Amino acid sequence: MVYERERGASWQTIGAALGISRQTAHERFAEVERRWKDALHRGDAEAGPGGRPARRLPAGADDPERWGRVLDWWVIRHRELDDLDTGEHPVSGQQGPQSPLAAAAELRRDGYELITRGASLAERFSFYERKAELLEQISAADPDDSAAAGAASAARLQLEEARRRAGRR
Repeated sequence: MVYERERGASWQTIGAALGISRQTAHERFAEVERRWKDALHRGDAEAGPGGRPARRLPAGADDPERWGRVLDWWVIRHRELDDLDTGEHPVSGQQGPQSPLAAAAELRRDGYELITRGASLAERFSFYERKAELLEQISAADPDDSAAAGAASAARLQLEEARRRAGRR
């Protein structure tokens, strides 16, 4: 369900696939989706009594490309003779890189969520870093676009300013 929601499926679509109403699907799975998104935005939980932060992300969510390769290796070694040959990349071959447009849309949603619920200093730094990296990628893809270069530079300055202000606290 989380995978389908991340890909843009509506509660109506999920409910129909499960043979339940949109409302029932939402009631049943909204909390699971909320925990998933929370874990993505804050990968480490607050440190407990032992002082070590706990991982909140499911195994593999932190580095899908690496885990895709691990799963490729596993699938290839466990193929049966009558299995369909899906090539050298049976899992990762199905993963496409995230487009800059999709990354920008995700960044926008994340920024809105951080503003809405409030964000820790670490979350803001992470967000600013992602923003700067994305804008730098967009600028590098079209070196003649001075607006993209300016936006990338402004995002990097925003990150540095936030770090400078945090150092004064």
